[in-house]
Amino acid sequence: MKDRSKKVLDELPDVVDIFSSLIKAGLSLDEAIKYVSSNYEGEISKLFKLAQTKIFGGYGKKEAYYNIARLSFCNDFKTVIKILIQSDIVGNPIKDILRDLSKVIRNNQRDLLKMKAERLENNLVIVIFIFIFIPMLLLFLLPVFPQLKILF
Repeated sequence: MKDRSKKVLDELPDVVDIFSSLIKAGLSLDEAIKYVSSNYEGEISKLFKLAQTKIFGGYGKKEAYYNIARLSFCNDFKTVIKILIQSDIVGNPIKDILRDLSKVIRNNQRDLLKMKAERLENNLVIVIFIFIFIPMLLLFLLPVFPQLKILF
């Protein structure tokens, strides 16, 4: 579950860029999805293949896409699917929305990496304190312990 979510999240900005480029080149949304599912290797491609199978099996397009959004376990992918479905229903120009969405997803991933790096830095300070500061303190106080023993 977590593994799939991470794979989908890693692939998502690139796939959204591909969708944007394909739609800008003149393909419809359905043709772009078929192109990605047949020519792109990855977790998102597998999910779109599953959606196509469900559509051929009698599901509605909306139901099939919401189903793969749930199976992805990735909130950003769910957002992309919702945008794709709503743009298909309303008829908005999706290419600009997808390009901007790709930038937002990349920025979110960069911010998440920054937060992880800050947590790592905090953990490093703790490790330095435990394994360097405390032993150094003990080394400096070791000669003083016998003198304290004499006083008491």
